[in-house]
Amino acid sequence: MPISFRNPFTPAENEVFTPQQYLQRKLDFSIWNQQNPVVHQSFCMDAAHHQVMVNGMCCVQHLQQCVEGNLFDLAGCKAGVFVEPEGFQKWLLLAKKRLEELHSGQDDLGKWTILLKAGDDELYRWIWEHGDNYNQNLRPGFSLNSFVVACQKYDFNPEFKEIALAFGFTESEVANCWAKPTK
Repeated sequence: MPISFRNPFTPAENEVFTPQQYLQRKLDFSIWNQQNPVVHQSFCMDAAHHQVMVNGMCCVQHLQQCVEGNLFDLAGCKAGVFVEPEGFQKWLLLAKKRLEELHSGQDDLGKWTILLKAGDDELYRWIWEHGDNYNQNLRPGFSLNSFVVACQKYDFNPEFKEIALAFGFTESEVANCWAKPTK
């Protein structure tokens, strides 16, 4: 089953960008997500959904957004902005199976709770093993600071207004972050 995209800026699985193209696309992707937030189903907050929720798989809308984010991070790895951690794509394989199930009208919550609890170590090993020692600027995903570091590294100079919209900060906060020397 092909993945149906919700965010029009989500890259296709085989799409490759230059670092500058990727950073611009990240801004567009993030601004769109900020302006079109996912609305969780009421049952997502139930205790029984905790494990699938923390893994981003509680409902179709949230799962789709998480899949899009994962595809986006993988595009960043292909662009050379991030180093792809070993096993990073394992979550995506499970998410596709869960998405197929939810699209078919099924929801075997018990199976997914057990599977995700058992798989935590393997799915997130790259985070647990490196912890705070992992270079945050090479890890998939962006904080405001790591985005600014990447922009400066790849000589990409977007407007502060765009960065502020994408990350939910003020232009002044972006300017302050931009002015800090990078490592």
